[in-house]
Amino acid sequence: FNQNSRNFGVFTRYYFFPNRFKIFPHLDYQRTWATLKSQALFGSSNEQNTEAWLSNIGVGATYFLNSSIGIEALLSYQLLGQNAMQNRNGLGVQIGFQIYFGKNKAE
Repeated sequence: FNQNSRNFGVFTRYYFFPNRFKIFPHLDYQRTWATLKSQALFGSSNEQNTEAWLSNIGVGATYFLNSSIGIEALLSYQLLGQNAMQNRNGLGVQIGFQIYFGKNKAE
């Protein structure tokens, strides 16, 4: 198997509260294009192209350990579309560790 994929995405957030704990609304959109090639042991091959999009809208919270590192949780409603035939949606929960570049040190 050999898979090549390209992904493009944008997101926006706005953080509320002037302390270490911040709440934010979140909106994002991602687009993916992929090609999967397979080669069987005795010569037959197959190539499949696929594309998908993903969009999230939600609310999250970040606790900043210092001015540029935070622990984050996000609850979002996800919409997924794939190959213009399959559409899925549902709730998603993400928990992570974030590093923020260029954050204002005065906050």
